[in-house]
Amino acid sequence: MALSFGSSIAKYDKEIASLLAESDDYEKSAIDQYKKLKQFIPQKDTSYKKDLLKIVEQRNLDLKNKLQIKERQNEALLRVLEYLSTLEKKQCKINIKELIDKITDLEGKIEELRNTI
Repeated sequence: MALSFGSSIAKYDKEIASLLAESDDYEKSAIDQYKKLKQFIPQKDTSYKKDLLKIVEQRNLDLKNKLQIKERQNEALLRVLEYLSTLEKKQCKINIKELIDKITDLEGKIEELRNTI
């Protein structure tokens, strides 16, 4: 039996939520690995220290790119919020609440990345 349109959308929503959660977990893991590598390198004076420094520099560049992307997302959401604030519809009030939550979440992630870098 074919799934209804609503059931199909709900299924994809769950898959997207799962992928986003995996992405967040991966990002947290990358940040933790970067911090550990930065702490590990000064303790070692080995022949592979140069290779470790290259890895740390690449991770630093990746984190800076993520930071720029998150800052752009935050700016875009703030613009959307500003636009929705000008509208006087009840539905927009719900959207404004959702946007504020997303902006708050993004600002937290941006601050964490800034502190890491």
